Amino acid sequence: MLSEISKGNVPWYFPLKYLEESSPSRLSMTWEEELKLRLKANVFIQKAGNLLGLPTLTQATGIVLLQRFFSVKSFVDYRYQDVGLAAIFLAGKKEETFCHVHKVVYKTYSLNYPLNHLPDEKGQEISKMCKDLITLENDLLHTISFELEIDHPYGQVVDYIKKLHSDKRHKPALAQAAWNFINDCYTKTIFSILYPPNLISSSVLALAAKFLHFRLPMKQPNPFWEYFNSTKELVEKVSKEIQKIYKQDDLERIKQSVQKNSQEQIKNDQVTQINVDLEKKKVTIENKNENTNYILPNELKSNLEFSFQPSNDFQLAPNKKKSKFPTNEELKFQKEIELEINRDLEIYVEKLQSEKQLKSSILEQPISPKKKRKLLSNQKQNQTKNKKNYDIDNNQQNNNQQFSKLSESNQQD
Repeated sequence: MLSEISKGNVPWYFPLKYLEESSPSRLSMTWEEELKLRLKANVFIQKAGNLLGLPTLTQATGIVLLQRFFSVKSFVDYRYQDVGLAAIFLAGKKEETFCHVHKVVYKTYSLNYPLNHLPDEKGQEISKMCKDLITLENDLLHTISFELEIDHPYGQVVDYIKKLHSDKRHKPALAQAAWNFINDCYTKTIFSILYPPNLISSSVLALAAKFLHFRLPMKQPNPFWEYFNSTKELVEKVSKEIQKIYKQDDLERIKQSVQKNSQEQIKNDQVTQINVDLEKKKVTIENKNENTNYILPNELKSNLEFSFQPSNDFQLAPNKKKSKFPTNEELKFQKEIELEINRDLEIYVEKLQSEKQLKSSILEQPISPKKKRKLLSNQKQNQTKNKKNYDIDNNQQNNNQQFSKLSESNQQD
């Protein structure tokens, strides 16, 4: 793979010797100076992306576009800040996270010109900078020959970690460490124009597994580097180069932060699992209680609350405890009450339905408004009469029941 890059067969990936000796900026500056400007441009795009609220993938695309642009153009002819804004503006379109030109220029003005005062948002200076940004975007597109197919290592790493047959508790820490290493490869190096994404993803994964003591499949028939179409030698070489950008203290700090995050995530998972188990136990206990309670038959389902009060003559057997469940006599008495109430309700509902039908028929008839008013007033009078009669009937029924009970008690005496 590296031999093909050195021969120039892979587009937009250059050997390091070519950039050191034959870069367009070599006529006016050394390689060390150019490398510093490239790294400053990466950091500038990252800061601008954070100010604009753009995701990591859009920032990475902007860095790749800028690095490709300055592999053809010189740093003497263009300011890397202006090219960085044009790159991130174009990256937002490519990654479907579009940001308006005016927003890009105005929000990043203090980053682009830190010594100047912030101008008026709707002034001439901001509008001129917007026009210049659009023209520079066109120059960027022509320079890279409109090639916007850019792959990143993020998706490859996450997909492979999902397919690993290992403990799920350690997978988030491995993915987080690999993700952090990829971010640093974009901002602290120029690997985006030196190595293809599959080689970066395999090397980053190997480095993350090394620091977290995570065992990746290394033996045939399915070693992990074959999933990324790479070789063991290339993975070891690139992972050593990634390791060079860190000091030993930085690596230990990254390791501790990742382990801390993984431990917190494991604790959160355990707490959620405990809560789920408690909810399941509560549901089972409630179901058991519902099954043990006395359930009345379907015929007695009503909104009425039955309360049985025995008479003075009613006495329980001396050797038997009072039962929690209603007796057959109580159930019969409740059925009789419920049937009487249902009959009265049916009669009342039929009367209401007939009155509604009359009202609708009256409104549908083509008659004068005076007659309508008379008919409606008569209907209201009938309703009040019916209600009074209904109340009188109920009172009569209650009186009859009381009279029957008194007569029965007198007969018994």
